[in-house]
Amino acid sequence: MPAKRPRTRFTASPAPQPAEVLDVHMTAALLTVSPDTVYDLLKAGELPGRKVGRKWLTTRRAILRWMESPFAPGAQPAGTAESHATHGAPRTTVNGPGWPADAATPMGEWHFRRLLEKLPAGAYTCDADGLITYFNPQAVELWGRVPALNDPVDRFCGSFKLFTTDGSPMAHDQCWMALALTRNEAYNGQAIVIERPDGQRHTVLAHANPVHDASGKLLGAVNVLVDISDRQRTELALRASEARLTVALQEKEVLLKEIHHRVKNNLQVICSLLNLQGDLIEDATLRQVFHEGEQRIQTMALIHETLYQVSDTAAFHLAPYVQRLSEALLRAYGREVGRVTLTTQLDELTLPLDSAVPCGLILHELLSNALKHAFPDGQGAITLDLRAAPDRHVTLRVADTGVGMPEGFDVRQSDSLGLQLVRMLTEQLGGTLTVARQGGTAFTLTFPLPEAQPGAHTHADKTAGQTAPSQSATAA
Repeated sequence: MPAKRPRTRFTASPAPQPAEVLDVHMTAALLTVSPDTVYDLLKAGELPGRKVGRKWLTTRRAILRWMESPFAPGAQPAGTAESHATHGAPRTTVNGPGWPADAATPMGEWHFRRLLEKLPAGAYTCDADGLITYFNPQAVELWGRVPALNDPVDRFCGSFKLFTTDGSPMAHDQCWMALALTRNEAYNGQAIVIERPDGQRHTVLAHANPVHDASGKLLGAVNVLVDISDRQRTELALRASEARLTVALQEKEVLLKEIHHRVKNNLQVICSLLNLQGDLIEDATLRQVFHEGEQRIQTMALIHETLYQVSDTAAFHLAPYVQRLSEALLRAYGREVGRVTLTTQLDELTLPLDSAVPCGLILHELLSNALKHAFPDGQGAITLDLRAAPDRHVTLRVADTGVGMPEGFDVRQSDSLGLQLVRMLTEQLGGTLTVARQGGTAFTLTFPLPEAQPGAHTHADKTAGQTAPSQSATAA
């Protein structure tokens, strides 16, 4: 009998498991990106999937397979009919400063690529030999061309031409990316000029940084190009505007100096006329009135003469003016007060012209009053102090060691023209005037500094405590 063949048993194979279908939100959670990014990638064909009705769908298996496929430069992404030549990818994946923590994985490469594509600046990478391995669309916009990936033709940079900021041509192997690779050093914020094929030039700041693996081996470099052309044009326009403004201010200074010079000359003419007229007057009292009026006008003329001689006409330097005025008055009364000494302690401060004029006139009246009435025997001492306080107040003190004022004399009720002027000018300055009668007479004027105006320099805050050396003078 023929032998029986053994019976073959057939075992049913397990049914294939259906692939897990993912929508946009589920895919976003898997990739740890936003749903909008997933939608854009699916729509562009960079992610495997298809549109079913109004929804985009894919599968977990397709996404995991896509994540496991590293990006190759110029490779065709899944689901697309054409390769995206303008979107290369880093050929080297490393862990290091400036790179994703998981860059050694394909997913890290994907995150890194998406990050560079979102930058508002051009960015590209090179390997250790200087071959371009990736560039973002912004870099293409700057260059005006699409460079070749992994090609020695476009080594170190994808620019058409390079120049230094002074316009000198620069070889590609001397650019900041080349230096970062050849010297293994970082170059951040370095200016360079890129010329596109159409002749347009862009000034950019290059941030070229070498990239190393865990052992310190140089793997390549990344360069971020920040276009500062608009900022540079704005700065040039501002500098041109500042230059025009400087010229206008210089012309204004010249005009103001000429005005002060002419005012001073006109006041001097008035003084000369008063002097000539006074010499023709026989009445001594009336002649003295003419001479006192002449001195007051000379006090104002000295202010304009001082402003004509300084470089800054917006602010009046009070201390040197006070010194000159006091010495001039001492010389004018020299015959009557031949042995009177004047000592000054003057803080350095500046005032606007509308405060300097009344202050100068007050000083003239107080000094004249002391020289005329305090020293009948022709000897004594006058102390003049000018102080600037941190609370933006100025104190002017004129003290003498003379005979003092008569008993019961009230300065506020005096009909003297000089003291009336002092009271009126003190009110104009918004200040106060006090009188002390111990050991002579001391007038103290205190007034606030006006608020600083554009171009004015009322710097009592800075100069408080900075006092010019004490000076003494004797009437000749």
